[in-house]
Amino acid sequence: MPREWAPGDRAIFLRDFLRDYCRVYSVLEEQHRRFELSSTLSYAVLRELVGSDEQNGLFWQLKDSAHHLFRGDEENMAGVLLDWAVGYAFHECVKLMEDAFQYQHYRNRFLEFKERAAAREARAVEQLSPLLLQTHESARRELRRILHTLSQCRELLAHYLAPYGGASRIARLLLEREELVRSVFEDLYPQLLGALYGKEPERMLLLAAGDFLAGGRPQAALDALDRLPAVPRALEAEAAELRVRAREALE
Repeated sequence: MPREWAPGDRAIFLRDFLRDYCRVYSVLEEQHRRFELSSTLSYAVLRELVGSDEQNGLFWQLKDSAHHLFRGDEENMAGVLLDWAVGYAFHECVKLMEDAFQYQHYRNRFLEFKERAAAREARAVEQLSPLLLQTHESARRELRRILHTLSQCRELLAHYLAPYGGASRIARLLLEREELVRSVFEDLYPQLLGALYGKEPERMLLLAAGDFLAGGRPQAALDALDRLPAVPRALEAEAAELRVRAREALE
């Protein structure tokens, strides 16, 4: 059975899920760029991303959040697929982390041994050398699988979030972390905004401004309203009221 949620709680969890998904994706994209340029990965970065049983990393937390949000609601296939995709990508990342450790530590030690090996060890060195390439190729495949899997989550997220166009917390995230979300969604960013706000993308700024105001940040609310290029007639009254309230709060 789908989980029962208190009013507003689900939108907050979805905001956190969207934020953390983008952060995880961004870290892995950076590792992919590093790998393509230098054939290296940072074990420390991947270890922090995955974490451990004692201290879950960001990706581990994202996987648990997916279970918390989507598991049990079998009628919503977008949620079911999001849960599956994030879980699959997480376990691939665990394998990638191990390959990064192997390549970072055991590769360097082997190259050192190779330099010191005498003629009698030449055959063993020759037989062991291909393992380095196999680990490298394994890491390449895992990175591709992870990013391919997570990239499919972008469209699924846009579809899943469509009923939450009135959630001010999500709107505020999209404003405050715009650069991050845009960099992850890329050409699908307009689709995300369209799913949430239809033909009124300006509503995102109004909702964010309202959330800032409710949180005691009237100047941030005004700054959000100042970003409105033009206010559609249907939203003029709401925008004007928010400006008045924000200015009064500043006095």
